[in-house]
Amino acid sequence: RLVSQLQDDVASKEAAVTKLTTALLEARESAEVDLTVQKQAFESLLRDRDAQDRLLEEKVTQLTAAQTELATIKTNRGIVKQRLEAEMAAKEAIIKDLQQNMQKNEDEYNSQITAAQQEI
Repeated sequence: RLVSQLQDDVASKEAAVTKLTTALLEARESAEVDLTVQKQAFESLLRDRDAQDRLLEEKVTQLTAAQTELATIKTNRGIVKQRLEAEMAAKEAIIKDLQQNMQKNEDEYNSQITAAQQEI
């Protein structure tokens, strides 16, 4: 009877060990599946981040090019402004010279008319 009881205990414990082993294997398989899913999700996030990084780098490159172009435009604008100011100053000098010549000619003409009137 004691042997029978011990055999029952052993069988019961073997069943419990089998049940526990099965539960552990199932938990391990579930954990492996979860880990695989998490790994795939992480890899997807990394790919998305890499794509965003490349897009950001492209935008930075475009912004840098635009800033360079803007600086060039501003420089060219300054050069054009200086040239226009120089041209305006030259034209103003020519106009002033022409006005002085006209005044000189008018004074000379008036002096000749006065001299001619005096002769008459």
